[in-house]
Amino acid sequence: GAEVTIPYTDPAQGNVVRRQTIQDLWYFLCSCERCEDVTELGTYLSAVKCRTCMSNKELESVSYMLPKKSRKALTTDWPDWQCSHCQNVVSNQTMVMLIKGMKIKVKEKDLDLKSIDDLLVNFQEFLHPSHFFILELKQKWVNLANNCEEIDKHSLEIMINFISDIMKVNKKINPGLTLTLGENLKLLNKAMLNLGKKKMEVGEISQKEFMKIALGAAANIKFAKKCFEKSSNE
Repeated sequence: GAEVTIPYTDPAQGNVVRRQTIQDLWYFLCSCERCEDVTELGTYLSAVKCRTCMSNKELESVSYMLPKKSRKALTTDWPDWQCSHCQNVVSNQTMVMLIKGMKIKVKEKDLDLKSIDDLLVNFQEFLHPSHFFILELKQKWVNLANNCEEIDKHSLEIMINFISDIMKVNKKINPGLTLTLGENLKLLNKAMLNLGKKKMEVGEISQKEFMKIALGAAANIKFAKKCFEKSSNE
């Protein structure tokens, strides 16, 4: 069977943070499947857009920078980062400084929905769409929007898209009946039901179509309950 592993840090953090934290606090270099994969199981949680390629307007696709290879236990330095297209190289120290600068902005306590929107627009200019800071900001946005007394249809649609993005990545990096999954399923169902009601009120969907949404939400709530039960038993 597959090897059983346990997360020492928050799985939602990118390897650029996680591996260093594990080494600093627990004095070993993690060699799990995710840590050994520079793409982090295909999620690209730490990937950064290549600025050299961004300046080349002839390129039709976006190129990303990733560690040149996974660090091995016997080496003393973390590997440099390299673009998958132009092979441009940036030092690991430069990437770490970039992450530290962005972390200060992401961790600000008084962020509101507008501030998060602005950060997302800014960060998406040079980070992979699934970068862990992008997903963290989306989660913050969802949690804040959920606490609003009234939320419009457009915001509910954004909320649903953000939760779907988060769940898609979490399915790879933190699979199973997790507390995070349960909480996001609850948020997703609430948003879907509220959006369905608003659409039904203005005639965009029929009552029958709304009932289908309600039945799907009920099934998801049962799944969320399993997540909470499993978490409480651990």
